[in-house]
Amino acid sequence: RSATPALALSNTALPTPMSAQSFECRVLVVDDNEVNQKVVSRMLKSFNCTVETAENGQKALDVLSSTTLDFQLILMDWHMPVMDGLEATRRIREHLSLTIPVVGLTASILNGDRESCLEAGMNDVVAKPFTKATLKSVIHRWCQAPIAADNTVSTYTTASFYRRGSAAPTPLSVATANPSGGPSHGPNPNSAHSS
Repeated sequence: RSATPALALSNTALPTPMSAQSFECRVLVVDDNEVNQKVVSRMLKSFNCTVETAENGQKALDVLSSTTLDFQLILMDWHMPVMDGLEATRRIREHLSLTIPVVGLTASILNGDRESCLEAGMNDVVAKPFTKATLKSVIHRWCQAPIAADNTVSTYTTASFYRRGSAAPTPLSVATANPSGGPSHGPNPNSAHSS
């Protein structure tokens, strides 16, 4: 019996799946809920992000004002003790004069909430709980271009730093924060929950 011939290898490179992509960016996660910090940090690290955490807005300001590290993204919870996310974002913009993209995280998306976040200087708002896929979209939208496993850079590019008012990615609507099209329900080890 003749041997089965080997499949010929195509010269056409197969697309790299999103799960194999990594984002070489440094993210500051600001959340008073330690479980949320750990869950979000684990998600970010799975994308090859470097993660720093702060437990409230004041701690975030302390980190940003005292470190020489360059952050490409801040994930900012809204409701926190000591200093909430809105006030922290205002001070990041007005006192520290930083233009790092700030994405608000909140379990309360009522009428006017999104506008309040954007008016405070946030660039985007994502509803909690959110999934790993949603977080990946946020990083892809606001950080540097993703780097695939073969070290090729995606054709999607966004400056890590930009001045407010200049061209920037369209904010991710909270209505589409869950890629399934509906709200997330129940505990999920791959989703961050409200605090």
